[in-house]
Amino acid sequence: MVPAAESGPRLRIFFPATFFYNLFLLDCHFNEWVMGWIGGAMTLGSLLATLPVGAVARKVGVRPLLMALFIAAPCLNALHAIWTW
Repeated sequence: MVPAAESGPRLRIFFPATFFYNLFLLDCHFNEWVMGWIGGAMTLGSLLATLPVGAVARKVGVRPLLMALFIAAPCLNALHAIWTW
């Protein structure tokens, strides 16, 4: 857990990054309605992924789960890149 006094610098980086992501979407000619759906889908996806992963982390432990995810994520991203290419 990060103490409240140390969370300030991290928040100063996070909030501009979310603002620039919205500007990026506007630059890609998305309107506000589509940007709302994108933000909602990201929130829903985070929620739906966090709950099962938390249960798995309690069962097998955090370290083995992180090792599996650090191996699986690049492999899945590479497969996605090959599939869409």
